[in-house]
Amino acid sequence: MQKIEISPLKKEEISAVSELERAVFSVPFTEKSLNELYLNTSWHFFAARANGSLVGYISFYTILDETEIVNVCVNSSCRGNGIGKMLVSCAIEYSKKNGVQRLMLEVRKSNAIAIKLYESFGFIPVGVSKNHYKLPTEDAILMNLEF
Repeated sequence: MQKIEISPLKKEEISAVSELERAVFSVPFTEKSLNELYLNTSWHFFAARANGSLVGYISFYTILDETEIVNVCVNSSCRGNGIGKMLVSCAIEYSKKNGVQRLMLEVRKSNAIAIKLYESFGFIPVGVSKNHYKLPTEDAILMNLEF
């Protein structure tokens, strides 16, 4: 695996993010939605790149002293190389620097790999959102990390 670099997403990469979303998620954001969110100053997008090519990204938004991680997405051919961990670490560092007290996220109940990743950062399960996800319908585990 090549060296991975994490930095803020560039507007011209939204199309690549949209393609990645369609490849990974059963209910992806549309490119139009991603463009709108990108312009919202509460939302933050960071990209993981290998040799200049987008291989993953994370999106999260901050309101007052809370951040919610919305998506962590890594190209299926690049998984298992620590990219997800790098992206989550980036969101945590960014949030701490900006006075956030708590990070929140939702994760599919069946996504054991992601749950283990979040727990490795200290996220703890705090609840369940019944039938939160679609295609297939599945509960979400709600997780928090407090500083």
